[in-house]
Amino acid sequence: MENTLQCVFGWKSRHNEAHGRSPALGGKVLHPERAFHGRSGYTMSLTNSDPDKTARFPVFDWPSIEVPAVRFPLERHRAEVEAAERRARELAKAAFAAHPHDIACFIAEPVQGKGGDNHMRPEFPRYPHAGDNARGLGLMCAFDAPDPRSRDTVVTRVREEHKVLLLPSGERSVRVRPALTVMEEELGLALRALEFGPSTMPSAVS
Repeated sequence: MENTLQCVFGWKSRHNEAHGRSPALGGKVLHPERAFHGRSGYTMSLTNSDPDKTARFPVFDWPSIEVPAVRFPLERHRAEVEAAERRARELAKAAFAAHPHDIACFIAEPVQGKGGDNHMRPEFPRYPHAGDNARGLGLMCAFDAPDPRSRDTVVTRVREEHKVLLLPSGERSVRVRPALTVMEEELGLALRALEFGPSTMPSAVS
């Protein structure tokens, strides 16, 4: 965790500097409440599940969001869980607005062990807003992004980070046009790239 945070702080500082912003920005981490990420250095600023863990140590005032924990059985509580997820996303947007270019990353436990064994739906992070209206006829497939900027972010990052070529279409659509000779393994690579690519959309907000 310490090494990861140092890496993202260094990257965000250089990213800001390259875009004409102060390199002193980029020193905050967005994280959920009731988290536990360790007892050393930076990680204590991400540990808020037990006050005794950090009571005698200085911590950074980093922004946090509510935990949209699943209440089981999910089928019975889906509406309240989805409402909690919407609140958490609104808090995240507010944090980005309050700290422009100063949030280096978002760190969360899919299951908060120390904080109460709180489960979060896989859809919550960076996936429900990634795309919808999936459609296709044979190999002519497409889906819609939330907005043009998000669409362009996905197309660029999937290409640069995963070497998968997607095509922008219309105002906010992404179209997929694999060759007739495409193999099942290649389709698998593309699907895995899309699993990661859209999850980077929140950076468009920052």
